[in-house]
Amino acid sequence: MSAILYADEKILLWLNGLVGRVPLFDEFMSVIGDDSFIATCLALSIIALWFGARSLSQRKRNQRAVVATAFAVALTCLWILLMTDIFHRPRPSEVHTISLLGYLRTDPSFPSELAAVAFTFATAVWMSNRKAGIVIGCLAFLWCFGRVYCGIHYPLDIVAGALIGVVTAFLVSKLLHMISGIPNSIIRFFEWSHLGKL
Repeated sequence: MSAILYADEKILLWLNGLVGRVPLFDEFMSVIGDDSFIATCLALSIIALWFGARSLSQRKRNQRAVVATAFAVALTCLWILLMTDIFHRPRPSEVHTISLLGYLRTDPSFPSELAAVAFTFATAVWMSNRKAGIVIGCLAFLWCFGRVYCGIHYPLDIVAGALIGVVTAFLVSKLLHMISGIPNSIIRFFEWSHLGKL
């Protein structure tokens, strides 16, 4: 285990050690690694999935993916809350002298809630819409890479969070597929309230 943690720290320090060499790239990564930019992109992608589709059947699949995403994200956040109470790993900036891009964070570093939520989005959407899932997965990867580059998370935090997100989204999507009455009822409610389509 110590060898894994050693490699984890070395990867972080190597990537973060690139900060300052290309200021324009640093600016780009600080936006990518921030809490809000890609989170906004993910939220907009979910809205686009809910309302946008070429056919009625595709829209229904997309809307079931959005419902699954909502349930999976809620469960993922619960897992992360429980795990950060168990694992009190300090943030890299509290342990190492690094070039931190962004504001100082003091909550536990392991596992990464952001990575978990991002890959929950990607996996839950991918289960119903492969193309959209791949696009969201690329955004999730870019976001997570930015977090390590900016010195906010260790790579192992990201990997653990991503695994939690993928597994949770997969299981929730499968469960909701078996008990399709729940997502269908939610979709019908939104259709009844005129929020099922524009």
